[in-house]
Amino acid sequence: MFNLQGIYVEWKKVIWKIWDDICISDLISEDWGKSDEIKSVETLFQGLLSKAMVEGLSSLGVKKNIGLALLPNYGGDIGFVVMIFFGVHKATFEYSHTYETYLAMINSVPEDVLKSPKKLVKGIINCPVDLEVYNADNELVGRIKDNKIDTSIVSEGEVDLEVVGDSKQFKISAALNYKIKLTGNADGKMDYILSTEDLDAGEEQRILFKDISVSNKRMMEMNISPDVSLKDQSLKSENGKEIHYDQLLEQEDLNTLSVTTEVQGMGTASSFTNLTYGDAVVLKAETDENNEFIGWYDEKGNFVSKEPEYPIVVTENRTYQARFTNCFVELENYQAPDVVQMEIGDTTSLAIEVVPHNATVKTCILESLNQDIVQVDDYGILQARKAGVAKIKICSPDEKILCYTTVVVGKDTPVPSINPRTTEEPASSPNASKEPVLPTPCTSSVPEATEKPNLMPSASSYPMGTSPGRTDVSKQPYDSELTPTKQKEKDKKLKKNKRDILSNIRIKRIKRKKRGIYIEFTKVKKATKYEIQWSTTKTFKKPKTITLKKNKYLLKCKKKKLYFRIRARRGKKKGKWTKKIKER
Repeated sequence: MFNLQGIYVEWKKVIWKIWDDICISDLISEDWGKSDEIKSVETLFQGLLSKAMVEGLSSLGVKKNIGLALLPNYGGDIGFVVMIFFGVHKATFEYSHTYETYLAMINSVPEDVLKSPKKLVKGIINCPVDLEVYNADNELVGRIKDNKIDTSIVSEGEVDLEVVGDSKQFKISAALNYKIKLTGNADGKMDYILSTEDLDAGEEQRILFKDISVSNKRMMEMNISPDVSLKDQSLKSENGKEIHYDQLLEQEDLNTLSVTTEVQGMGTASSFTNLTYGDAVVLKAETDENNEFIGWYDEKGNFVSKEPEYPIVVTENRTYQARFTNCFVELENYQAPDVVQMEIGDTTSLAIEVVPHNATVKTCILESLNQDIVQVDDYGILQARKAGVAKIKICSPDEKILCYTTVVVGKDTPVPSINPRTTEEPASSPNASKEPVLPTPCTSSVPEATEKPNLMPSASSYPMGTSPGRTDVSKQPYDSELTPTKQKEKDKKLKKNKRDILSNIRIKRIKRKKRGIYIEFTKVKKATKYEIQWSTTKTFKKPKTITLKKNKYLLKCKKKKLYFRIRARRGKKKGKWTKKIKER
């Protein structure tokens, strides 16, 4: 078992003593490293530790960055110490992004440095042009040609480049001098957007150069200096003529646009909120193995693209329709291991297959019928609490498909005999045995169990709005110790809840990530759409709402305090709103 608390204490007390001798401002300076892979603590974690988690330690890129982190000229003392720490504790980089790790780092940073402004200048060019970025020494530090980033230019992190469709983007430090060169590669119109951005507070201001005529091989320039405010910036044409911006957007004008999608058929499509004029996004359409994507259509029903990934430049609120074929394959059954053995304190997940393999509905709900022995969280993770035998019920979202797995906890606990499989829930009676009726072995092969997690979740690790031991709060676990009368009352209550099935929805997770706030909630049978509503107040004054098809969403929002609620819809019929939950 990996002791996070102990590791945190040692990390903060011993390992991070290095911060007493090294100022973080020195670490992020130009002199700190000679590699664009590892130039700061942030890139050390992003380019090395997270990369190792995704690609594995055998990846050439990971091996290269490990070597750089260990070298004094590249990783410095902090890189060396971090690598030794993870090596000694055999963490395999699994805990590089835990709260404990981040907290240890934050506690190590001086308050004045932590609160200091971190300004960037961001540029967006939506047009047929090539981009070049030069530093104060007139050295080329970044280039995009024919909508491709020139990777041969190593700028040691001076400029961040991105291409989305025909949109080119760059980010540079607001504290340094740069020159931007734009060269037309075709005849057309250009939108050029320039903005200032604080890494902590987000975008502050944006100026718009709209519908500027460009022609092949004709060039325009802009000098960006920390001494010149955004409002005073101008483009210069090849003949020296100044081109002034057309519109200034202050902070209250930003993040006011959205792109929503409607789905027709069997599939899902992405939507976006909190966008600003000039932003470029990529609409993505996904479907299952039984269906195909037909195409994207605009508000008027006009066909616009057949590609599942459709890049667009946002100039106004837009709605698109993603059309798919509509082939639904019925779920027939589940196949799961008949017996799983665990030790007290262990956590594991069940290897479950759907029958047929191409069934449209692949989700299942797990319930422990003996929660004092084994509990099941919302992710389907089994947690062994004490020695004994527990029965796990596996059913479909509509509760029609049932199978069972027996979990034996403890070395000395005898494995019970297996009785014929049944798809009916065991009857309850005052004299009924507490030992559940067990299923027969599945006739088809069962895949190997998934890798067992190293950590046993604590009560605080469960998602908001959930409780351990149940994967769906609308489905109460069966209790064999209830009297027939109480069980009848309980069943009656459950049946009543099923009548209002659209209200059987709950929020599983609300988590702030780097790109925004991630929201996930349970799917509801017969629901065709879901509404997510958020507000800065608990009374939901002036709320914002988005409608979508899938049960997860990334809200790109910088506000520190938001309240959320969700409801399911089927046509004009609407379920009840969930309880209001505050983002944490």
